[in-house]
Amino acid sequence: MRGLAFGLIAYGSLLWESAWGWLLRDVRGLFAAPELGLLVVVYLGLCGRGSPIALTAAALAVGYLRDLLVGAPRGVEALAFALCALGARLVHGRVFLDRWGQLAVLAAAFAALHALLLMLLATGDASLRTLLSLVASALCFGPFVLVFLRRVDDRIAPEQRSLHLERDVGARWR
Repeated sequence: MRGLAFGLIAYGSLLWESAWGWLLRDVRGLFAAPELGLLVVVYLGLCGRGSPIALTAAALAVGYLRDLLVGAPRGVEALAFALCALGARLVHGRVFLDRWGQLAVLAAAFAALHALLLMLLATGDASLRTLLSLVASALCFGPFVLVFLRRVDDRIAPEQRSLHLERDVGARWR
């Protein structure tokens, strides 16, 4: 049930992201649409449930869907998403995510990592302005998305420990 729910959330977030990117196409240099699919994959890595193989498979699937939606060469986004998910899995248990600012910095760091991976893998024409706009949108929207995903995850598969917005009482993220 959890896998299906997060698969549908990832697909819906990719559709929302592409629609929002189309609406913001005139101001793309100033503000980029937040990478919601990336945040779903990063969340799955941060929560630490399941095996790294299942996490990589989910990240590859979401990344491949993003490849198809944005028209990127097939496999570039998938590989970047998989590397970001594995990076989030490595960070699991090593960072404190009990404040909104910490969530924002983590989302921005993974948005920057994703953009840098795309520039390396696809030799894209992304500029520093594009990178900064992606980081800014992740700073603005990242905490909201990560907290929303945490709440959905608690509804689907509750655990004894829970995340509180003010403080991480149960050490759920660590």
